[in-house]
Amino acid sequence: MHRALGTIHEILNKAELLIDCYLKIKIMIIQIIKLKSALPEQELLRRAKEREPQFKAIPGLLQKYYTKIGETGQYAGIYVWDSQVSLKSYRESDLAASIPEAYELTEKPDIEILDVLFQLRD
Repeated sequence: MHRALGTIHEILNKAELLIDCYLKIKIMIIQIIKLKSALPEQELLRRAKEREPQFKAIPGLLQKYYTKIGETGQYAGIYVWDSQVSLKSYRESDLAASIPEAYELTEKPDIEILDVLFQLRD
């Protein structure tokens, strides 16, 4: 009986250590959405700024970069997520579904999902 209790305590101690290690690891997901818009750049920027509060309110979105790709009308949104759960929740949202109409996309966006292996700075 005493050995069984000792084993349970050992397992619980190891579980606590694993949980502590897991919580210290910063898991991040990068999502890159490349799109082609019919809008002039200034209008696209105006619409993006107008929608900024909605994006700031998304749980788990650590950062979003609005970028321009070399060719006219081509842009990318680079999102940094705290987890796959946050990303999935966003992808199923009305806000995500509104992107094609809001930015008058001329073709289906190209979406990439990347797992961050490690980061240079905290």
